[in-house]
Amino acid sequence: MKRAALNFLFILIGLHATEYLLAQGGITWGKDGQSYYRSENGEIVRYNLPENKKEVLVMKDKLKTAGAEKSIPIRSFKFSADYGQLLLYTNSKKVWRADTRGDYWHYQIANGQFRQLGKSRPASSLMFAKFSPDGKKLAYTCKKLNGTASAVSTNTDIYIYDLTTGTTTNLTEGMKGYDNDPCWSPDSKKLL
Repeated sequence: MKRAALNFLFILIGLHATEYLLAQGGITWGKDGQSYYRSENGEIVRYNLPENKKEVLVMKDKLKTAGAEKSIPIRSFKFSADYGQLLLYTNSKKVWRADTRGDYWHYQIANGQFRQLGKSRPASSLMFAKFSPDGKKLAYTCKKLNGTASAVSTNTDIYIYDLTTGTTTNLTEGMKGYDNDPCWSPDSKKLL
């Protein structure tokens, strides 16, 4: 029993440490192992090795919301499995010690389509957004409440955003509890 409890504790620590590191930004290695990506001055750039040659992948003027003078401030980003799409994390807020709550934006590299996830939700309320392995959907967690009601509630929901149809589905509607950190199955058909 002790061993099972310790294993469970180590798994929890590992999962939260990973999310903490992802929320802190940094670099993302390319699939080829010969390039890496960073966010610099509001742009997503790629550095090709070994010469460390810089190439701008997404210019900051492509990351402006309607009517805005400035682009969104990028806290971190993740690629879809095929590197054709970006999930941008911005407007982050701390939950305990890590900046794990914020806003997420989807950017389609081929056509420059740029849209916000959970637009009807309160600002800085989405957590743990992830692409499905097939790149057709995004899953994220969000509290439906805001203000004082949010501070005392542990009820969160998991949502799926379909990138093809633009529709959002609440998977855990009516299920009270801390539904958190969705994890896709390899075939993109299930969430854990």
